[in-house]
Amino acid sequence: MTLYDQYRNPVRDHHVKLISSRSQDTIDILQEGVTDNNGRANFKISSKFPGISVFTAMDATVNQVLQNREEVVFFAPSVPVADSPFAASLFAADIGGDGEVLPGPIDHFDIEGLPSTVKVGEELSMTVVSRDNNGNVAKNYTGTILISVPDDENAILPNNGEYTFIVSDQGQFTFDLSLQFSKVGAQAVQIFDKNNFRISGEHALEVIPKQGFIPGPTSPDLIIKSPADGAEMGSNLIILTGQGNENINLKVFDNDVKIGDTETDGDGFFSFEAKNLESGSHTFYVMSGAGEVSRAVTIRIDTLAPVLNAFEIDPEGIVLPGDQITVTLQSEPNLEEAKLRIQGVEEPMDESISEPGTYSATVVAPVQDGNFSVDVILMDSLSNKSEFLNKGTVTVESPMLKKPPKSEGLEGEPGDTVIQLTWNPVEDHERPIQRYRIYYGTSFDKLDQTVDTIDSAATWELRDLINDTQYFIAVKAVDTQGLESEEFSVTIAVTPVTADLCLDVDCGDYGVCGEEGVCQCLDGFSGENCEIAPVAPIDGQIQATPYDGAVTLIWKPFFGVRAYYYKVFMGFVPGQYSDYVFTSDNRTTVTVPDLINNMPYYFAVAALDVNGAQVSQLSGEVQATPTGIGFRPAAPSPVPFDAGYTQYPAAGYQPDNFDQGVYRDQLAKVPQTDETGPEVIWVILASLTFAYFFYRHKRKLILKHQNKMSNV
Repeated sequence: MTLYDQYRNPVRDHHVKLISSRSQDTIDILQEGVTDNNGRANFKISSKFPGISVFTAMDATVNQVLQNREEVVFFAPSVPVADSPFAASLFAADIGGDGEVLPGPIDHFDIEGLPSTVKVGEELSMTVVSRDNNGNVAKNYTGTILISVPDDENAILPNNGEYTFIVSDQGQFTFDLSLQFSKVGAQAVQIFDKNNFRISGEHALEVIPKQGFIPGPTSPDLIIKSPADGAEMGSNLIILTGQGNENINLKVFDNDVKIGDTETDGDGFFSFEAKNLESGSHTFYVMSGAGEVSRAVTIRIDTLAPVLNAFEIDPEGIVLPGDQITVTLQSEPNLEEAKLRIQGVEEPMDESISEPGTYSATVVAPVQDGNFSVDVILMDSLSNKSEFLNKGTVTVESPMLKKPPKSEGLEGEPGDTVIQLTWNPVEDHERPIQRYRIYYGTSFDKLDQTVDTIDSAATWELRDLINDTQYFIAVKAVDTQGLESEEFSVTIAVTPVTADLCLDVDCGDYGVCGEEGVCQCLDGFSGENCEIAPVAPIDGQIQATPYDGAVTLIWKPFFGVRAYYYKVFMGFVPGQYSDYVFTSDNRTTVTVPDLINNMPYYFAVAALDVNGAQVSQLSGEVQATPTGIGFRPAAPSPVPFDAGYTQYPAAGYQPDNFDQGVYRDQLAKVPQTDETGPEVIWVILASLTFAYFFYRHKRKLILKHQNKMSNV
């Protein structure tokens, strides 16, 4: 059933109850019995017994029973079936009807409301009624009809000659002031079903000239001054005024029908009030008693608000937020105003040039989801206005957006109150990743703290953490729509620790890291990383320090040479070296033990490769004399340093604290005696002889040991 108000507007969201006159009938409520946007509430009725049932409808929302009833006939099936109910569908039935029975299929059309005689150019209204073969209104007809006047190709046809019935039309539709003829003579209006020309209807009439009756010649002394010829009026009350001869009686005609009498006054003026005029074309003239007729004045009266003949929303169904939608409607041509209204915003509609009476507008769908009613506002040139509320509905639904995928590869590096996080960037998502959201906490199942990265970089440093506290961390990606990953990344556990100050400190081969991460260098070495060796002279490249029975030599590495070992040459005569020793690695210092005190020695150094081959020239020569004054150092034990290579400046480099005196010949200061006689000389010679033989024996042992070292 369809529920309308007194203005034929559909009533929605009302709860309707349907009651049958027979207790054997079954009424199934569809869609909860609530009227939709078109005022429809649907029911399915059935009965186990044939016969006529009378149904009563009640609007439960306002607790009002509708006055009229609807009769439904249940027929017995041609082949009886035990306990088989007879069903009938009461779809879109108008409870406000005259009690007619449910109609059958459409058989023909009737054209109502047209008189038998009309004038050229007269605006006419007509009603097209669809009927079944019993003459009942086919209320369920929703087909498309074609309207034509075969013998008047210039006739103005309702709705441009085509109209589609909708359910709320209930099988009949009135076209107001939408038909005009242009040719005099016998004419016929024909109606055809667009899909079946056998379903048709026709109405014959006579078209006469616009001035159909002229009782006599027009007189220039009798005129109508108001209203003006061709005027359009929005009222059914018109006051005719004019002028003629003094004190004469006049008859007033409207469309050749006398509608009253009046008279002129002493000055020849007259007036007449024409009441209750119907909308349409009216031709007025006045006639004197002598038969004189004024020139006719034709006006158009329109007191009817524009009607809505068709309404369409494209696209139909669900649209996306912000999509463009086009609303098209059909009404009378040349409307002063045609608007649609969505969410309280009115949008003007433009009339089609090629199809007068067709109006359209393209608007943007609301940006939020929901159902939005579309209202239509129409106003003609005479300010007759009509509003059609909830004429259509726009349903807006956002698409289901895909969330970013799971983040992978999360790793964490602990630091002092910080954790440095890295992970694999999320790629191949339908929208760009805007940032990442980091979840963390001190419990695996309670990541109750979050922080967002500032961009899409797949790295972040968590700060202000508590050292020696284990943190559980997971990551989600967030795209430009603000959607974050459905799943967490793998959850990792990381514990920030107090910083190791020596972690990144390199003290080289000649130092160790001490307190506060500062290098403590071995004796003689200096620099932030103990990279500055003890100062050695540049000219001779060797610095010698004599001790009791030994000499300690220090030199700088050879520039441009990668040394694995060094060979230290020594002798008693400058430039002539009768003995040598090797270093056990590439350290640039060695202590030569077992030397004869007070005997001057001359030293030079050469670099060796990994195979023991000499790869450099001899260094400059240095002279040193061991003395019995001081202590006797033991040979230093080998220390396992890496054989790294460091380049030093060329020979032009000279340290600030370089002492040239190291390279001067130094003579041993032998203690003096008061007297020197032959006895002393013999003692000295004997001592020298013994020392010589002892030295030779010692040297053999040293050379033997050095040869073993070189073979190694």
